[in-house]
Amino acid sequence: MTVYKRTIYWLNTQKFCGAIAKDQDGDIYVLDTAPCYKWAAKKGMKFSQLLDYYKRKHWLISCTKIDEEIDLF
Repeated sequence: MTVYKRTIYWLNTQKFCGAIAKDQDGDIYVLDTAPCYKWAAKKGMKFSQLLDYYKRKHWLISCTKIDEEIDLF
């Protein structure tokens, strides 16, 4: 059985704020991600890499988990 898990976060930085979704592998899921963060998905960044980027720049204000969806197929 295959399990698909998607987690949605609200990311608040000094530059942008919006929803960002990641799959079970940590990849950013483009369809459920705010336009201001889609650049990271297009570059192939993992969610953890995006958080590290904003932490290094001292732009990260908060990251809050909103929802988690699990699909069995």
